[in-house]
Amino acid sequence: MPTALFLGVTSLGSAQPNPNPQPPGPIDYATARFERTLRSARTTSPVVLDGRLDEDAWQRAEPATNFIQVQPRTGQPATDQTQVRVLYDDVNLYLGARYYDSDAARSRINTLEEDFESNNTDMFGFVLDSLNDRVSGFELFNAVRRTRRTNEDSTWSPLPLRIRSSTRTSWAGMLTGLEGIRQGRNLKIKPFVIGSIRTFGSTGSDVDGDAGIDLNYGV
Repeated sequence: MPTALFLGVTSLGSAQPNPNPQPPGPIDYATARFERTLRSARTTSPVVLDGRLDEDAWQRAEPATNFIQVQPRTGQPATDQTQVRVLYDDVNLYLGARYYDSDAARSRINTLEEDFESNNTDMFGFVLDSLNDRVSGFELFNAVRRTRRTNEDSTWSPLPLRIRSSTRTSWAGMLTGLEGIRQGRNLKIKPFVIGSIRTFGSTGSDVDGDAGIDLNYGV
């Protein structure tokens, strides 16, 4: 049975005006997520993870656009355009994000290390609720962009300032179009080790410990 892999590719574009520069009316955050629906596209051709997004399949996929600021101007259109597209095949889910930046030369990328500190760098991220229960998820669908030099955070499905965290799947929009796929093994293995040591002055010490594995298999 195939297992889905979530793979992201990102491209930085040149300056392009925001397609929705006029301030929107007041946002009803309680219902705004229901208006955010993105349809994914199936691909039968290989996708190369090179950041170019030049395969024909990307051009056929519907883009998620019109990001809304969380801060500093809560509820206003993002300063620069972001386009997010989603492709899938029998095994993988591909996410491609294209940034447009009015001053790309000043983009701030401090590190390419794994598990980097995202507060001090430009950043793109997404959250996917794989069970569609609006509770669990990997980090329903939302995407977030951070431009550090202007301290601007924007999201595809609008978030009020009091929420801020894009990992709140209860505020996410809907990703549709995933057809003809099967669930993976849904197997979770979590090893653990615990231990303690007690010292008794100069007379010695007592060491105690335990180890095991937590296994969770969905049926």
